[in-house]
Amino acid sequence: MGELSAVAPGRRVAPVLSGPRSDTFAAWEGRRLGYVHYTGGGVAFTRNGAEVRARQSADLQFAMLLAGRARVTYDHRAAVVGAGTVMPLMADDPHEAILEPGSDLAVLYVPATVLEARGIEPRRLASTTWGMGPVERVLVELGDTIAGLDAADALAVEAGMFETLLALLSAHDVTEHEDIAAQARARVLALIEEGYTDPGLDAAALARRLGVSRRYLYALFEGRGLSIAALVRNRRVAHAQLLLSDDPRIPLRRVARLSGLGSEDRLLRTFKTVLGMSPSVFRNQAAAETRARMQSRDSAVG
Repeated sequence: MGELSAVAPGRRVAPVLSGPRSDTFAAWEGRRLGYVHYTGGGVAFTRNGAEVRARQSADLQFAMLLAGRARVTYDHRAAVVGAGTVMPLMADDPHEAILEPGSDLAVLYVPATVLEARGIEPRRLASTTWGMGPVERVLVELGDTIAGLDAADALAVEAGMFETLLALLSAHDVTEHEDIAAQARARVLALIEEGYTDPGLDAAALARRLGVSRRYLYALFEGRGLSIAALVRNRRVAHAQLLLSDDPRIPLRRVARLSGLGSEDRLLRTFKTVLGMSPSVFRNQAAAETRARMQSRDSAVG
């Protein structure tokens, strides 16, 4: 355990079970990557309190569980992960990984600042998981063989591992970013549906509800056809159309209030912008269409 602690700096290492053990590990530190490969009778890696405060720089810990199971606690969440799971974690955040006996774990360490310089957001990737594929298995194979190479070959292999890891993380970072953006857009649309009848609902109000900046909110819908303002406006117009169609006698000021447009003047201006006609003209057309449908139905019945 003492030797394993030495190659896992800033972490407390403790055995899961007492008694005879058969633990092995390999480790090396390169110019841009660090590597530890552990197999054995179960061990707990813990990083919190003083260990976190003592850390001078942040690494992304790219953990690959080849066999066994691990219980991981990170960001106030606990999860049990099985063999074939990849889980990146930020090394400067409190976390604990308890490996069951028979586990086989390989971990690559890469400075977060290096990833950020290459356009990868390590904290966005932290605590996500995915299944191991051929690229991850190649990284493990190279990590296991690099210690037996001479210095020049080891540096060349490490450089290849580094670029491979960056490409892998970049692909997953894009996917994660897209997933987060899609979830945020769905939340915006739900908030519009819930609150479009409130005249005060606008981009600033939506940003406050989501806890994001207006700039981020605008970026979510950039290049997607309709702006935030247009989405809110069109939803209000659709409701106003329904009101006018359902009740030909409803006052326009009431339509404006119930649809979230606020005033009759704003209702007039918005209708002309969106539909190219006034609410009165729309109402007359809707009434004429209703009469025509009724006459057609009556003719069919007769």
